[in-house]
Amino acid sequence: MIKHNIDRNILSEDLRHQRRRLGAKSPHAFADVYLKNNCNAPYSIMHFEMFQKLQYITRCRKAKVAIAAPRGHAKSTIVSLVYVLWCVLYQKERLILIVSNTTEQAVALLKDIKQQLRSNPLLVSDFPEVCSGKKPRPWRDNQIQLPNGAMIRAYGAGQSPRGIKNDKVRPGLIIADDLENEEQVESEEQREKLRSWFSGTLLNTGHQYTNVIVVGTILHQNSLLANLVDSQRSPGWDGKTYRAIIETSDFPEMWARWSSIFRSRDEYKGKTGAAGAKKYFRYKKEWMLKGTKVLWPEWDSYHDLMLLRQTEGDIYFQREKQNRPMDPRRCIFKIENIIFWDDEFHDTQHLIEAIGNRARFFGACDPSMGRTAKADYTAIIVLLKDIRTKIMYVIAADLLHCTPDQAIQRIVQYADIYRFSRFAVESNNFQQLMVDDLKRRLLLKGRKVYIKSLHHNSHKNSRIGSLEPHVSQGFLRFNRKHQELLRQLTQFPLAKNDDGPDALEMAVYTATQIKIVGALRPSNKYRRW
Repeated sequence: MIKHNIDRNILSEDLRHQRRRLGAKSPHAFADVYLKNNCNAPYSIMHFEMFQKLQYITRCRKAKVAIAAPRGHAKSTIVSLVYVLWCVLYQKERLILIVSNTTEQAVALLKDIKQQLRSNPLLVSDFPEVCSGKKPRPWRDNQIQLPNGAMIRAYGAGQSPRGIKNDKVRPGLIIADDLENEEQVESEEQREKLRSWFSGTLLNTGHQYTNVIVVGTILHQNSLLANLVDSQRSPGWDGKTYRAIIETSDFPEMWARWSSIFRSRDEYKGKTGAAGAKKYFRYKKEWMLKGTKVLWPEWDSYHDLMLLRQTEGDIYFQREKQNRPMDPRRCIFKIENIIFWDDEFHDTQHLIEAIGNRARFFGACDPSMGRTAKADYTAIIVLLKDIRTKIMYVIAADLLHCTPDQAIQRIVQYADIYRFSRFAVESNNFQQLMVDDLKRRLLLKGRKVYIKSLHHNSHKNSRIGSLEPHVSQGFLRFNRKHQELLRQLTQFPLAKNDDGPDALEMAVYTATQIKIVGALRPSNKYRRW
């Protein structure tokens, strides 16, 4: 019995040494060995890159690293928990500062570290001299000192850690984790105050070999983090920005339909709202997910992220998940100024019937030469204009990732439905070939449509901005189903894409520059895609 106990003790001791040696290799290995319970899903590419970066800067000092990550993607777990524990347990750092927006937030991060040191059975077993040894001094809310000589201090933004030392050693690692908040970044004065404190006080707390790591989510286009991840604005900093959605769907029109169903403005197989959207996604899933790529699929799927975008709004989504904050004050088109014609008319057919022989139809296409999600959208806009009131109604807004041939097919289909008075196509550079092909295809179909080639000389932003009086005065009205167009319009000029507003401006220009006589009625071939 005694021999068996001795054998078990030897085996246990051997396992402890093996775990400890394995964890010493890297922060990644340490997390796999000791913190499996904190990793609820497989690592993402962001996590792997962060682990590699952290291991590298531990050897190669003087690093200044800035990482903008989506909210909820475990950035604090990797940097402020795993890495800090690895550094103090293996004596990589003598003094670490953890700084957050408030002292309470920084103390909460320190509390997580304390919890692991006190309660993680593997750490207590394998590092008894640190976790179970006699503490040099009692732990405080904002400070812990370990028996191996390592110290961790927690501070809030704006506090002065100048002169802080651990046995004459200045901080060798400074971690700024979520240093900013939504309210503070809105004030230019507060942004400048934080920037001044960060550069003048915090960065001067360390020594010549101190590593500085800033992690968070970009809350404002001119926030501290937004500047640090930009190498042009912050030379000398190693910055990286991650987004929850890396590649969007090849079929945005399907997601637009899904959005309309989710918002109860459309239905699918007799169902609407969340139930209808769920059913639509189940039947169309293969196509809707084609071309998509997300940062952490096991945690935030593309469908989950699109649901969040619907429930929380696009401004929240772009800021918290995509690190693309929008300042509504800089956006030209205000949602409160937009009039939606579908509040009055149930669908396009009812609108056309109400306007009667006063209706004229115009269209425009801003073509893209690519089919992939990386390419720009091909935007096709169809307007109905009431020639008496001069009000223009957006009745179709297709924003697609498609080839020129597919775009031509869609325009020809619309020409079958609506008798266009005029249709405009941007024809800069090689796009003139598409214009010529469109004319030929319409002629073969027997459709007499005047195709106007537009060569833009003026700046795009000026052209799109000229739509604002039409929108705010109610002469250009929209349908809530056209979610992607509305998103691009209300975020202009800050949105990543503006193909929809660009095509809309072309259609409005075409509809307002021509004098029409005679009545042209649409065919009865109303069709949905």
